Amino acid sequence: MGIYREPLYYDIAFSWDLESEVSFLKSVFEEFAPFPVERVLEPACGTGRFLRALPKHGFHVTGYDNSPEMVEFTRASVGREGLASQAQVLEADMRDARFGPPFDASLNSINSFCYLVEDDDVGTHLACMADSLRPGGVYVLHFSMARASKEVDEGSSWEMERDGVSVVTHWSIESEDAASGVGTHLSRLEVEAHGERRTIEDRHRLRAWTDEAFRETIRSTGTLELVGLFGDGYDYERMPVETRVVGEMGNHYYILQRRA
Repeated sequence: MGIYREPLYYDIAFSWDLESEVSFLKSVFEEFAPFPVERVLEPACGTGRFLRALPKHGFHVTGYDNSPEMVEFTRASVGREGLASQAQVLEADMRDARFGPPFDASLNSINSFCYLVEDDDVGTHLACMADSLRPGGVYVLHFSMARASKEVDEGSSWEMERDGVSVVTHWSIESEDAASGVGTHLSRLEVEAHGERRTIEDRHRLRAWTDEAFRETIRSTGTLELVGLFGDGYDYERMPVETRVVGEMGNHYYILQRRA
C-alpha cells in the first residue's frame, strides 16, 4: 500500500504528541500487570512513534512491522535520537511473529489489529502474542468496532507539518459489512513538500469486528482474558468491561491479560 511505502509522510501525518497516551499506558501497566513493566512489544509499529516515546519513560521496546520501508525508517529515527540501546525494530508479520524471552506488556495501536481479516490469522496472532507475554502480562489493543448503522461515514481529516512538509490526511470508511466481518477504508494523503504537491490514496481491507465476535474470539484463545476497557479521548474514560461497543463510539482500548 502506498502510505506504508512512504514512511516520512506517514510519520508526519500521525505525529501528534504521545505524552498523554504514554501516561495512560503507564497507568494501565501499573494497574493490570502484577509486576513492574520494563519490556514492551509493539506489533505493527509503523514508523516507531512508540519506539521513540516509551524509552524516554524508562521502557525497553521491541517493535516489528511487515513493511521494510517502515522498518528502515524506524531504525534510522531511533538511532538519530540515541535510543538504539532501548529500542529495536525488526521486519516481521503479525500473523506468525513470536518472541522470547517473553515481554511484560504489548500494545497494538490505531486499528492495526484490524489488518488481520481472516479468522486463522487472528487466531495465530493471538496465540503468538500469548506466547510472547509473561503470565500476567497485558496486551493493549486500540481499535474500533464495526458501526451499528448504515449511514455514510464522513470520515475525518487533519493536517500536520514538519520541516517544510505539510500532510493533510483524509480517512473514511468506504464500506463495512459486520455480517461478513470485512470493511474497506479509504485514506488519502495530500502532501506539499518544498513547493511540490502529490496525493497518495489507498484502500485498506480491514476486519469489521462486532463486540460479540471479538469477545468470543478472545474467550476461545484460552490464554487471554479481557480485563479492562477504556474509551478513546483525552480523559481515557474507564468503562465497565462488559460494555457493548459499536463503531459510532470511536476507538477503544481493550486490555487483554495473559492467563497465569
